[in-house]
Amino acid sequence: MKLRDAAAIGLLLVAGCASAGNPGSSGGWLLLVPQLNQAGYAATEQPLTKWQNIGNFASQIDCTTSRENQQNTALA
Repeated sequence: MKLRDAAAIGLLLVAGCASAGNPGSSGGWLLLVPQLNQAGYAATEQPLTKWQNIGNFASQIDCTTSRENQQNTALA
């Protein structure tokens, strides 16, 4: 496995869904992944505003399903 592939898998493993609106609003959901730090690890200590948006979804279930599908694909 190449280092870049391992980094991509690692980022997807720490990816998460975040509400795009205020609590109770219908602002949708964002699938976010952290950037890599200088050592090549996921910079999970960064605020969510620094994470990369890799998808927009109408519901938390859709977001979570997409994250799981991408994780399974990356691990296959």
